[in-house]
Amino acid sequence: MGFPLYIMGMWTLDGRSYVEKHLMCMYALLPTMGNVDAALLLQSIDEMVQYYKRSQAKLAHCLLWFTTFLDRTDTVTRQDKLEVEKRLNNFEQLIEESQWAQRHRAIWKMEGKQEGKQEGLAEGILEGLQQAAMQVISTRFPALVSLAQPQVQQIKKVEELKQLLTQLLVANDEAVVFNLLHISSV
Repeated sequence: MGFPLYIMGMWTLDGRSYVEKHLMCMYALLPTMGNVDAALLLQSIDEMVQYYKRSQAKLAHCLLWFTTFLDRTDTVTRQDKLEVEKRLNNFEQLIEESQWAQRHRAIWKMEGKQEGKQEGLAEGILEGLQQAAMQVISTRFPALVSLAQPQVQQIKKVEELKQLLTQLLVANDEAVVFNLLHISSV
């Protein structure tokens, strides 16, 4: 059994007719419809507040969708958007406390932590390789430490540092190190 797919351009719908009929189930979609302006959208917000006065969670859910569509639509003028957004700011805490927002905040927090761990690990590896290169230089070529330090610190690619470290371990003399680090010999 299949259902026919019908694509509907929301901008072709008359938002005023939905508000006149008080079809609350369509109010979150109003910003995407044609024939809407700030006055109509503000009226619809007031009606949603009244309709959902016993269920803050449902109101938050509808306002979240309403805000999302308002942000993305081009059927509402910039000036009207600003006016409606001022009114929606009064509900920011309600939306922030909604289950959807809390759930996604937790997901984003976990993703941020994971991303931070990855960045920290990459930085740690980079710093470790820089320190290892400097340790080899200070052990094998102590006279070059002050010249080599800034050059090694400028290398920000792990593979380049690994290659440098390998080459430093087999370098025969200071001239090779000068060449590896692109230092002009004194």
